[in-house]
Amino acid sequence: MAQKFLKPKVSNAYTAGKKTSLSLKAKLFRVRLMFKILGCLAPRLAEWLALRFFLTPPRHPVPEWQKPHIASAKSFILDIKGKTIQYYQWGTGERTILLVHGWGGRGSQLGAFIKPFVNAGYSVLALDGPAHGASSGKQSDMFEFASAIGAATRIAGRIDAIIAHSFGSACTLLALHENKIKTSSLVLIGCPSSAIWITEDFADKLSISRKIVAGMRKQFEHRNGHRWKWDDLSLLKMIKTITLPILIVHDQKDFDVPYQQAVELEQANQHCELFTTDGLGHRRILRSPEVVHKTLAFILEHKNEK
Repeated sequence: MAQKFLKPKVSNAYTAGKKTSLSLKAKLFRVRLMFKILGCLAPRLAEWLALRFFLTPPRHPVPEWQKPHIASAKSFILDIKGKTIQYYQWGTGERTILLVHGWGGRGSQLGAFIKPFVNAGYSVLALDGPAHGASSGKQSDMFEFASAIGAATRIAGRIDAIIAHSFGSACTLLALHENKIKTSSLVLIGCPSSAIWITEDFADKLSISRKIVAGMRKQFEHRNGHRWKWDDLSLLKMIKTITLPILIVHDQKDFDVPYQQAVELEQANQHCELFTTDGLGHRRILRSPEVVHKTLAFILEHKNEK
């Protein structure tokens, strides 16, 4: 277990890096200004707009390196709560690995895991989450995403292990918590430890006040019939109830989800193992041979556990 903690950089996914275009910076400035004005003059409208922004994932063109993975996969489409969800499958092994991407990603984003697991005798299944990739919809949330994860069993039957990234990790914990899916082992890469933090990080990126983002959360609770509260989405509480072997993979220089959150998750459950990398960040970690090898070894070690 790593003992070194690094202070996160004062940056975010919207502003970090020299490659941020002037047009994106200008758009970010306008959005921040809009929320500042509406927060004073029309807070309810600001809350509604914040929720709309929060539930709308960005869609990106398929990177060239992912296109061969998509082209070589068997394709399945399921209708889940009125949305068509795209699934991909590689290999014909009796045991199945499920790959779950993060916010704004797609199933092929975890393509580095496909060949090693197929070679090890597994079938690999991935999905484009609701409103992501080739799946339909413009907005989504943790509950829709968790339902899509659970529906993977309609294709593969039993899921023997899940490898999930970032927001997809949080949704996987929710899917296990709500008994939408059962598995033998779990690998969480770049996983946050708090659903409240996810909303506050979003608010920080767009300079939305804590008061407005709190109102945004209440609007979403109302929209869902008050069946749950944000405090019920505590990822730390969820992981405490899991008795499966869990591998937590996190980079010390992950500036999207601070490394300390991985430590909190690992300390919350005696079944967790923390694997730390250094310098891979939040997304390049998915293509690291070291991470793929560690993940494969962990899942093989626990393949016979129920």
